Amino acid sequence: MAKNLQERLASARETDRVTIETLAKLIEDARAERERLTAAHERASADSIDFALAEDDREEAAANAGRYARSLAALASAIEELEAKLDAKRNSDAQRGKAAEKASAIAERDEIAARFAERVPVLTAELIELFKAVEANEARMRAAGIFEANAEWKARGFAGNGLVGGISPAMPFTKLKIPDFTGAGRAWPAETANAISGAIANNCAEQIRRGREDDARAEQEKADAAAKFAAEHGTYQIEVEYSIEHGDTVAHVPEELIGGNLPAAMGPWDVKQLVLPHTVAEKLGAAPRFKVTRLDGGHQ
Repeated sequence: MAKNLQERLASARETDRVTIETLAKLIEDARAERERLTAAHERASADSIDFALAEDDREEAAANAGRYARSLAALASAIEELEAKLDAKRNSDAQRGKAAEKASAIAERDEIAARFAERVPVLTAELIELFKAVEANEARMRAAGIFEANAEWKARGFAGNGLVGGISPAMPFTKLKIPDFTGAGRAWPAETANAISGAIANNCAEQIRRGREDDARAEQEKADAAAKFAAEHGTYQIEVEYSIEHGDTVAHVPEELIGGNLPAAMGPWDVKQLVLPHTVAEKLGAAPRFKVTRLDGGHQ
């Protein structure tokens, strides 16, 4: 036998073993029920003050309006709790996906790094050996009065002047700038190896030091601001108490407290969880019909 909405809500609130799809459908159904109850509450409230109806009928309508108001308040609380649970599950799934992607990217990085560390020193050493041989042979040919293409141009099929098609100059491999694999200088060309000057190195170091100081100062300012906010604010549950005297009428928030995320008025069917300054929460709790409960472990 299928469970009714109340049973489904109770079951979903009691366990974390509920799927995102189930939660989404349940919230949708609960919102539809809230719309139905809201309409019924409005009709009953109107009937309760309709003088054309018999007194017994007005009394019954007032009782129904109160019952609907309590049901709406309970339903609002359930919907808010399930929405929070749904957000948490979605965030959890997203975080697991991000964590898996990060782990995969790091594993790929490490595999490439291992290949890079193994192959690049070998390859660059072979290139440098070849480049040295090209330059030494070219110098030998020039000393012997031979002005033909050097070994690189010969290998690449270019003329002795290094022009492609007799028009465009080719970029020679022997002029490549190859960095020192384990240092800050260059391994090739040899005359520019370790060519970074002391002045440039000192300037870079100073910029790095200042950047770190700026970052540390910014982080401290953020931490101080967060600590100040946490000390002055708390998470509170705001409710309007239902009474025979006031029925289901709304209660108005004191004008001096209105602002931020605090509404101007609330009804008994409203239940809100808000981050408020402690001073505002204390004053609101002292206002007629408002019930204010601290949720984050502090004291109201």
